[in-house]
Amino acid sequence: MAKNYGKSMDAYYVALGTPLKDDGYTIDYDAFRKHVKHFTDCQDFIDIGGGIIVLPEAGEIFTMTWEEKEALIKIAVEEGKGKLPVVSGIFSYNTKVT
Repeated sequence: MAKNYGKSMDAYYVALGTPLKDDGYTIDYDAFRKHVKHFTDCQDFIDIGGGIIVLPEAGEIFTMTWEEKEALIKIAVEEGKGKLPVVSGIFSYNTKVT
């Protein structure tokens, strides 16, 4: 974990976008995995208290399925390997989603 992690105002979080394939709709999971690895492989980023935010409230989350959102979170946690904090959440517009 980061050298300064846990101190007030010392963390730097990056909100990750979701890479799409050329059709503009299909999630590019391999590109997302590489994107996460960019941050988890950067020791300087980790040392300053770096963390990543998956599925920030950006446009793409409003058109993604529950399964797509869950897959991106799983990739981030797998690639993060406990090296840095991963912040995320999944929401729905109604209470019927299971």
